[in-house]
Amino acid sequence: MKKWLFGFVLGVVGLGLMGWPAESSKEVVDRLVAGADEIIKEAQKNGNTNILVVFHGNSIIKLLYALDPTSNPTMIENASISKVVYKDGKYTVASVNDTSYIKE
Repeated sequence: MKKWLFGFVLGVVGLGLMGWPAESSKEVVDRLVAGADEIIKEAQKNGNTNILVVFHGNSIIKLLYALDPTSNPTMIENASISKVVYKDGKYTVASVNDTSYIKE
C-alpha cells in the first residue's frame, strides 16, 4: 500500500513540473483501477465489505468517467462522496459528488 500511495503521489503531484515526463490520463486511470483492484482483493481476503478510498478531485473525475462515462463527473466538491460498488468483478458508479451529509 505504501508503495502504491508513493507512486500515486509522484504521478499526480507533478513529475512534469520537475522536467520529468508526467503520466497520461490513460496511465493515471490504469494505475487507479489497478490500485482499486488491489485494495478490493486485500479487503475481500480479510472479510471487509466496506472500503473508504480518498483521492484527489481530478483523479476521482478520471476514475469515475472511466468506470461509467454516463456518471458525468465534471466537478467534484470538497468533502463530497462518490460511491462505487464492486460486485461480481464489475464496478458500478452508484453516486457522484454527494454532499447530503453536510448540514448547513
